[in-house]
Amino acid sequence: MNMIAPRSSRQMSSLAFLFGSFRPSEREVLLNAANSSPDKFASALEVFLDGWAGADWIEEYNIERVGKWIAKRCPYDVVQKAKLLAETKLGANGQVGSTAKTVYVLTFNALLSGLAHKS
Repeated sequence: MNMIAPRSSRQMSSLAFLFGSFRPSEREVLLNAANSSPDKFASALEVFLDGWAGADWIEEYNIERVGKWIAKRCPYDVVQKAKLLAETKLGANGQVGSTAKTVYVLTFNALLSGLAHKS
């Protein structure tokens, strides 16, 4: 379920890749996208998270770290878009509040956990 307006797949995959590598210089690119194109940022975040959600394993720390960074550095509306994305993905699959340890649930719960940290 893509909640965000479609963008070119190349554009989204290149920004989504930056969430995975997450170097300081790449964070600046992401922050610029969050400030100038919140929908583009949210679409790239969705691509990144969907990649993890469909994987056989997960690095929750990396996803939570992205969430913490978003909560701390990004504009309020972007934080809310990220939160809504995770909650909608969990809700669409009947997983809101789930304690199931599936990769899908762990992915979106890790983002929500990170977003809960403001400092």
